[in-house]
Amino acid sequence: MSMYVRIKRQKTTIFLHCDPIDKISTLKERISQLTSISVDKQKLFRNEDSEEDLTDNLTLEELAISNDSILYLVYYDESNEQWESIDIPKPSYDEDEEMQEEED
Repeated sequence: MSMYVRIKRQKTTIFLHCDPIDKISTLKERISQLTSISVDKQKLFRNEDSEEDLTDNLTLEELAISNDSILYLVYYDESNEQWESIDIPKPSYDEDEEMQEEED
């Protein structure tokens, strides 16, 4: 049974078609093909506030990751010699939109 997962990093979302038997390492390989960032420079997390990255040799099914789940991606920053933090900006609304919502 195929499914989709969303991979978020900063202002980018990647939609990956995958199977529950796919390993995290397989997802990283697909991300690498799209972004040209090597697999060893990527970490995937289940939550925005998670401190433990997902293990490469486990499958999506073993991790209970289901269709339309969101995973968070960070890269290794070689210039600072450390991993990025998870940074997903919240949508911002312009004041006119906010006022319109309040009137409704």
